[in-house]
Amino acid sequence: MQTVPIVVATPTELAGLMQHLLASPRLAVDTESNSFYAYHERLCVLQISTADADYVIDPFPIGDISPLAEVFANPGIEKIFHAAQEDIRLLKRTLGCPVENIFDTMVAARIVGWKEVGLAACLKNHFNVILNKKLQRSDWGRRPLTAEQIEYAAKDTHWLVRLRENLHQELLRTGRLEEAIEQFHHISQVETPKKEFDPEAFRKLKGARELDPRGLAVLRELFLYREERARSINRPVFMVLPDLLLVRLAQTHPADHAHLKTLSGVTSFVLDRHGRGILEAVARGKLAPPVGPQERRPQRMFDGRQMARYERLRAWRMSKAAERGVESDIILSNQAMKELALLDGSDLAALDDVTGLGPHKRALYGDELLNVLQQNK
Repeated sequence: MQTVPIVVATPTELAGLMQHLLASPRLAVDTESNSFYAYHERLCVLQISTADADYVIDPFPIGDISPLAEVFANPGIEKIFHAAQEDIRLLKRTLGCPVENIFDTMVAARIVGWKEVGLAACLKNHFNVILNKKLQRSDWGRRPLTAEQIEYAAKDTHWLVRLRENLHQELLRTGRLEEAIEQFHHISQVETPKKEFDPEAFRKLKGARELDPRGLAVLRELFLYREERARSINRPVFMVLPDLLLVRLAQTHPADHAHLKTLSGVTSFVLDRHGRGILEAVARGKLAPPVGPQERRPQRMFDGRQMARYERLRAWRMSKAAERGVESDIILSNQAMKELALLDGSDLAALDDVTGLGPHKRALYGDELLNVLQQNK
C-alpha cells in the first residue's frame, strides 16, 4: 500500500479518484468534523483507504463533493468504518444519499466478544500499531491542514481493511456473520435529525433546579442570548458561555459592569465579548414574569405484567450475554427490551416490528423470547 497519504483537494483530483473508488470492492472510511469548534457542524476531512493507497479528501477547496454520493450509495462497494454511526450521519447530511453496505469493525469486535474495541486498542492488540490520538480534538475546520493532521487522518483508515479481514474471519469462525450483517444494516439506516433548539432546555442545566422563579426567568434570558450569539458567530454554545457561568449569573443578577467583573468565570474575554449582552439579558429576566416549575408530563409506565416481562427479559439477556461472553446489548438493545415488554403476542410474527430484531435474531432467539414473554401470562 502507498505509505504517504494522497491529498485530494481539487475537483480534477476528485474526478480522477472517483474512477478508482468505483472500481474498488471495499473502502475504509473515516470523517473529521468541526463539531467541537462550530455551532453549524460540517464535514472538514474525509479519509478513504483502498487496498493500495490512503486518500485524504479536503472538501473546502473542492467545493462540490456530491459526486462521492455515487460511491456511498453503491451497494456493490463495501464501506468499512470503526464506530460508523456518527460518520454515517455526517455523510448523509453532506452528500444527501444513503450509505449502503457497511462493515463496522467496532460492532464486529463487540459481537465476537473482544474486550477492548476502541480503534487504538484494536490496532495495538492485533497489529502492534500505536495510534497517536493527540489530534483527536484538533480544529479540523482551520486551513491549511498541517502535515501532522494529514498523517493522523490517514492512519485512522490505513489499517481498517486488515482489521476488517481479521474480524470477518472471526465472525465466520464463531457463526456470527449473519448477526453482524443484520446489525450493520440497522446502523446504516440511522436517521439524521435536524438540529433544533429547545428554548425550555435551560431547566436542564446543572443547578437550575435550585433557582427561585426570578432566577429561572433570568436564566432563560441568558440561555436565549447565548443561543443567538452561538448561531451568529458559529461557535458551540459552551465556547460562548459555559453552563456553570449561566447558572451563576442567574443566581447573582449582576446589574452593572463592576459587579459582573467580580464574578468567578467572568474573564476579560467574556467581559469584552459578552458583558453588554449578559447585563441586558439579566435586566430582561428581572422584568419578565417569574418562571414557575415545569409542568411534568406523565410518562408511560409499564403496568405490573409488563414490568414482570421486562424483568424476565433482562434476566434472560444477562444470562445469554454471559454465555456468549459479550455485552448484554449485543443480545438485545434497551429499546428492543422495552418494546418486547409491551407485547402480548404468542407467535413469532409478534416480533417482526421490534427495533433491531431482524430475521436472523428472530430465528436465533425467537422461541426463547416468546417463552420468556409467556411465562406467568
